[in-house]
Amino acid sequence: IDFSVSTNPFMPPPGVKEIFSTIAIDHYPDSEATELRQCLSEKLGVAP
Repeated sequence: IDFSVSTNPFMPPPGVKEIFSTIAIDHYPDSEATELRQCLSEKLGVAP
């Protein structure tokens, strides 16, 4: 196994490809965590 690169020589489990096709993995995550903060504020009943 070549540990000098971040690659996986094995295929992903079935279903992973399907899940990845539904999300935008080519974008950096929201550094403000807007969606997470909104969900947590609603759940906890506080302002985001």
